[in-house]
Amino acid sequence: MTLAHPTPPEGVAVLAGLVGELPVNAGNVQSLNAKLDAASAQFSRRNVDAGRNQLRAFISQLMAFQRGASLSTE
Repeated sequence: MTLAHPTPPEGVAVLAGLVGELPVNAGNVQSLNAKLDAASAQFSRRNVDAGRNQLRAFISQLMAFQRGASLSTE
């Protein structure tokens, strides 16, 4: 799927599709997806700041997985 200029909900949907491919346990996948679901809901309500904050939480969790060696940088 190639999106030249995705809307925030479309971008979140692309990320959600990629989360399922990550080599992390089901609980971590669920946690990541919860953050993406919350971001998507906020963007749908046109609450951009809250959606952005949810995406920051998503990124922070991914970075924590990398620091903990449960996820490679690739």
